[in-house]
Amino acid sequence: MNALQFEALKQQIHLLSNQQLIALQGEIDETIDSKVDNKQQPLLTDEEMKALSELFS
Repeated sequence: MNALQFEALKQQIHLLSNQQLIALQGEIDETIDSKVDNKQQPLLTDEEMKALSELFS
């Protein structure tokens, strides 16, 4: 989404009812949670960790 589309979306938010805003907030929270969960993978594999530990032992 480009900057103009994002600004248009923000303007449209003001047209939503309270119930629609709550539903949208739930969708946003779920999306954020799923993106955070996907990033919880380890930075290094077990093999890479072993190789690094062998270098410094």
